[in-house]
Amino acid sequence: MESATISDIHVLGVDGTGEQVLNGMYKEMTIDRLKRIITMLNRKPASSWESLQLYHLGNEMVNDQTLEVCGIQDRAIIRYVFTESAPERAPLPSRTPVAEASTALPSCDEAGFSGKELRAVFALDVDQSRSMNVGPVKLGMPVKAFIEKVASKQGIDPEHLRIIYKGKQLKEGNSLMDYGLQDEATVHCVIRVLGGVL
Repeated sequence: MESATISDIHVLGVDGTGEQVLNGMYKEMTIDRLKRIITMLNRKPASSWESLQLYHLGNEMVNDQTLEVCGIQDRAIIRYVFTESAPERAPLPSRTPVAEASTALPSCDEAGFSGKELRAVFALDVDQSRSMNVGPVKLGMPVKAFIEKVASKQGIDPEHLRIIYKGKQLKEGNSLMDYGLQDEATVHCVIRVLGGVL
């Protein structure tokens, strides 16, 4: 009797990084569901699955197809790439009017941060498997606001996020200017959780 599952599926980025091995995937699983699993394994925000493109044997896999229809078998190789940004979604209705929301971060221009604008600042994830552009930011931006911006882009609680630049942890109370950040700088993200560092 033929198995209803597929094992030893190798999933890796088009650049050869971030390899994952998936086992026990049902042949009838749709590609959009597989995209959600890959997004979760790459610790991307949940909505990022919509910007994920999957390829098998040079063909793009379509969301409503199944693994079986795409010809996925044991020991198959699937390549993935996250495109620039996820498709726009309609904003959810807010219970609190925007004017009263105290947790919403203003943009660089609205907040009145001073200093040179850095168009590209890259945040390298904990396991150093992915980086994302968190720019534009201004050098006068407080570290706390920068941490909140990076945390929101990575889908992490800002209370648990630490950012390192040139071997120094960015501390609240300072601005990005105090650490000499430059355009196209790379900062390293560390997640601190109870019991140690992740």
